[in-house]
Amino acid sequence: MRLRGIQIPRSFWRKWLQSSRFTAWKERLCTLTFTPLSGRSWWVIVITASVAAFLVAAFVSTRLMAAEIVPDFVHGYHPGALGIQKGAGYVDQSGELITRWPPGMSTFISPWVVDDVVESARNLRFVSGFLALGWVVFVAYLMRLLIPRVSILLALGIAVFWPPMWAMGDPTRSEMLFTFLSSAGMLALVCLYRRRSSPIFTTVALTIAAWVAFAAAALTKTLGIAVALAMFVGIAFGFHSWSIRRRIAVLLLSASVFAAGLAPWISAYRDHTGHYGFTSNGLESVRHGLVRYPHFPLGLELKERSADWRSYDDMWTDIRELAAADRGGAFRLLGIKTVRPWYATWSGRFDHYLLVVQLPWFLLFVLASGRTMWRWKQIPGEVILLHGYVAALWLTAALVAPILRYLSPAFPFVVIIVLWHALDANLLGEKTGEPRELPAEENIR
Repeated sequence: MRLRGIQIPRSFWRKWLQSSRFTAWKERLCTLTFTPLSGRSWWVIVITASVAAFLVAAFVSTRLMAAEIVPDFVHGYHPGALGIQKGAGYVDQSGELITRWPPGMSTFISPWVVDDVVESARNLRFVSGFLALGWVVFVAYLMRLLIPRVSILLALGIAVFWPPMWAMGDPTRSEMLFTFLSSAGMLALVCLYRRRSSPIFTTVALTIAAWVAFAAAALTKTLGIAVALAMFVGIAFGFHSWSIRRRIAVLLLSASVFAAGLAPWISAYRDHTGHYGFTSNGLESVRHGLVRYPHFPLGLELKERSADWRSYDDMWTDIRELAAADRGGAFRLLGIKTVRPWYATWSGRFDHYLLVVQLPWFLLFVLASGRTMWRWKQIPGEVILLHGYVAALWLTAALVAPILRYLSPAFPFVVIIVLWHALDANLLGEKTGEPRELPAEENIR
């Protein structure tokens, strides 16, 4: 064998592979990858992953998305942030209230934006990086609570650094902020459920913290409302170990906090438009989700009719009429819009590659969901909450624009769900593993 022009005898490699140093290195790698850890080793891995996520969000994703700044940032987030920064309110360049996007993203980025769009995006790279850092910590804690017998290196490595996740760090999009906020709310709810007999103060504090985070997430992306509804259902029907009285009390407090968080924006929207609402972009998003299916009659007809839609009543009337006339086309469209959120992109350039890497997770999640429905009473409430989160984003993406970007915030929860069910079904070995520290003798000098 030659290495940079230097010939290395095969006997050297054979001896090295059989040496105690190589054996110790291999055991160390296997221990980190497959053995659950705790204490200092756990923290070292989490901190390392957090720093790596910061770098990906701050630099790598920016390079990946360098060809363009998304229209949502140019026409919505950036002018809205400038208006808030200058005291004019959440308005565009003409001074009109922005109604296509809720104000959460603009409010958050307002301290860092400047008049130039490109420079503002550059300033936000580090903000996106710090959000990614905090998000990794939240995900790691959820893994520690739900799948402690799986190595954090393996679980966190897959959940956070799976290749399709890299684009989430784009600072001109709202996904990273939404993911950070909704993951914080999810962690608070999981901690709340696991404290089955906690004092009233702890219950109230965790409930308020969770729903403040969910309200902020909904004000960042409208699909946060679907997540909130899924959390209500999860608490009501999935918190088996709680009494009905306690569930009702938490639901009432949750609804009050969530409604109070959204009320100022809903009020401003009504004052400007004359009717209650949350975004004026919903119907347009549904239209965009139908432009890619002209290759079969139902898809082409829906695309043509969608240009005349003026309300959701128009949309549902046309969908019912066309679906009744072409049931085969309706099932075909339903199947496409159900599967595409797991791999599709707006450009479509990488869809074939993404389909290959995402299809196994789609199938595993479907199997896990079927197992959850079959064993509903035996599934812990926190796992049901994670299922609800994924289902909310999946359903929303399918109804609007079926692209992976809308489902990406849920991918770490897909990984946790699949691993939890694999452990619960005893598919990963006997249930005897416990988190442990690495023995000193396993350390490589």
